[in-house]
Amino acid sequence: MDFIKKITQTNLFKITSLNSFSVVLKIGIGLVTSKVLAVFVGPSGMALVGNLRNFLTSLESISTLGFQSGIIKYVAENQKNKEVLRKIMATVFMSLIGVAFILSGIYIFLLLSGTIPF
Repeated sequence: MDFIKKITQTNLFKITSLNSFSVVLKIGIGLVTSKVLAVFVGPSGMALVGNLRNFLTSLESISTLGFQSGIIKYVAENQKNKEVLRKIMATVFMSLIGVAFILSGIYIFLLLSGTIPF
């Protein structure tokens, strides 16, 4: 029993428990959302929602420009140097804001020109 008590008090166990709770919650909410959508919009609506989800995932990948790996790397390297860390975060923030404005402008242009039928 002492061995189990030691395991449950480790940080790894606590983090894993919270992560698994989050995953189970996401799965449950996803199932309920999918069922509600299936009832209200039918099979063709589910196909459209699936296409929209895939499009949004692609757009998210494009909009972040692959910054995730770089952010993790540079934050880990400069964890103790607060000034460099602040500069990195400011640069990433401004870059992502710039990309968001550019993509929003393209989307609004396509929307107003009638290319996107919404």
